[in-house]
Amino acid sequence: MEEKKITIPVEEIVKRLSRVNENGLKLDAVVNAVVSELTKDLDEFVASIYKMISDKSVDVPDVDIEYAILQLPCHMYFLSSKMEDLGLREDIARGLERERYNEIFQATEGRVSDKEGAAEVGSQREALVTAVNSRAYRKVKAKLEYASATLESLKKVLTNRISDKELTKRDTRA
Repeated sequence: MEEKKITIPVEEIVKRLSRVNENGLKLDAVVNAVVSELTKDLDEFVASIYKMISDKSVDVPDVDIEYAILQLPCHMYFLSSKMEDLGLREDIARGLERERYNEIFQATEGRVSDKEGAAEVGSQREALVTAVNSRAYRKVKAKLEYASATLESLKKVLTNRISDKELTKRDTRA
């Protein structure tokens, strides 16, 4: 039996990949605009923490760590509410996408497969709106998770410092 050679149309793949990247950059800009608007305060606060701890030659005062430990959960609290609002937007977008799909499905003549195809194509823009909201929600959620990890790290640093101070006090008494 003769083996069939499969040729891969590299130029076509590159062209399609380029199209995906171009559209991806456009949607990234939309998603990032939504996320930036919602997470601005948390982003700025976490950036200030990062700046504070990134210079290894500077010993960060305990009071600054305590301040960050007190403030970070407040920023997270307010952002979590905004995240749930974004989740609602995702639900609404999904409903509008489904509504558009059904409208086109009902209005299209022919076989079910024809109707489904037309509805898929016709509701693509609504699907993109759903995708934007979904991606934005996941990005905000990830930021909250990393903010929580940052908070736990700050707590551990402060706890270790307190333990070290107590050990030092005991050593000087002995």
